[in-house]
Amino acid sequence: NIYPKKQSAPCHKKFLEEFEYLRMNATGVMQTFLDMITYEPMINNFCKLIIAIQKTDEPEEVVKAIRESDPLGAYPHLNSIVAFDKQDDLLTDLFDSLLIDTPVSKYFWQYFLPELSSEDEKKDDAGALRKFTTEVELDVMMNMLQKYLLEDFYHYSREIGGETWEVMKELLEFEADRRTVNVTVNSFGTPLNEPDRHDYERKMLYPNFGTLYPDGQTILSGYGPKPGVSDFQTLGTEFKSKSVRFATILQDEENFVYGMRQEAAKMYAKGFEGQSHYGCFYAFYKLKMIELRNLKLIFDTISQPRTAEERRALFKSVTPLFED
Repeated sequence: NIYPKKQSAPCHKKFLEEFEYLRMNATGVMQTFLDMITYEPMINNFCKLIIAIQKTDEPEEVVKAIRESDPLGAYPHLNSIVAFDKQDDLLTDLFDSLLIDTPVSKYFWQYFLPELSSEDEKKDDAGALRKFTTEVELDVMMNMLQKYLLEDFYHYSREIGGETWEVMKELLEFEADRRTVNVTVNSFGTPLNEPDRHDYERKMLYPNFGTLYPDGQTILSGYGPKPGVSDFQTLGTEFKSKSVRFATILQDEENFVYGMRQEAAKMYAKGFEGQSHYGCFYAFYKLKMIELRNLKLIFDTISQPRTAEERRALFKSVTPLFED
């Protein structure tokens, strides 16, 4: 028998060893650059654990979430999160005792500080944080944190300059555009898709750079009396006559997810072009994530009884890498 998790584990472990080898031998700017790549899984780990604590009273479920966290975003004291109780000030205590010492704490503060409007609240950050974390939608918070990280990575790459900036500018703008479209599509059928939330709450989740910024984002969020995009058909229609990224993919709702993955694989393969730049390490990480997903899909497909037709359909979802 084939057990997908058991088969995938050595592949993931090999990638982690390769990436950690790079980090251990890096210094200066390259070390910071590689560290920033790990911030994405670190944010995801913390957010998923917070969601697990909020959803269950069973410590076993939280321990399970810790076991399933991404090792690339590991933090030495992550296991101590099990000791936190499900309560109104969960995030306050979590931030004060754990998050504040992590390299991603600045993104959490960047999310919460704009909410601190009155002078009284600013004098008591913990009290203000408690007030707003009880109302927040945690999936929205996760998207905002990833947006701040993406913008920070963009600014840092620009500071590095040279060929690294040329390569990373293209890769990160692609990632920003993809996030903009995905946020819009994923909002369909949720409260964020209500017309009065298009031009502020949903738009806040869009990165402040990319080829869709600002004109494409304005189309998505609406302007003046014109409402924002609220369904996939309208999304495809709005972009059909425009020379913008993803315009062709957005005409095919059925294959949208697969089309976006293919586009990502092609884009990150470009990260290996040129020489003497750090963009190849970011591309390496992104392509490895696609490769690991492909392997998991293959193992899942062959480990369960399926018809030949079902297997062919599933194998079509495998994203080719370095395709001509």
